[in-house]
Amino acid sequence: MPRNTSFKKSRLEENLYQIGYEHRTIARIWPAWLKSAWPQAGIWTGWSEVGIPGLSVIPDGLAWGRIQGYETLFWLEVGDQNKNKEQILEVTSTRLRQAIQLSERTGVRLVFTLLSIPWVHEAARWACVYLPEEVAVVMGERRWFGELPVMSGGR
Repeated sequence: MPRNTSFKKSRLEENLYQIGYEHRTIARIWPAWLKSAWPQAGIWTGWSEVGIPGLSVIPDGLAWGRIQGYETLFWLEVGDQNKNKEQILEVTSTRLRQAIQLSERTGVRLVFTLLSIPWVHEAARWACVYLPEEVAVVMGERRWFGELPVMSGGR
């Protein structure tokens, strides 16, 4: 949404019990995390936990900007270590497919990021195969604010 957009109806905060939890905090600082990790990227704006028409999933965080000369959507998922490996693979596959669908629909490149712990990354890697050329997947440690692996040529 553009800045200063007024909303006719107020929206109550959902899941109040999660306020202050690491998962929600990471989602809300996603644009700042990107700016710190990749200062060469131009991050224009970002949102946390926003529903997108036509998608069945809600990303933990979204940011919109430019990297490597391309308009890009930066999709964040904060991994959940409370699931087993099969559940992680299924959730990651579904969310990545939906993110790719949005990227294709809008014509912008996609950087899909999973911030979690190493064993969750290992379980999720199997969901990240046969990706379109315009899609990059990045996996980073959720405890290290502002750090992401170097992305090279969309890979």
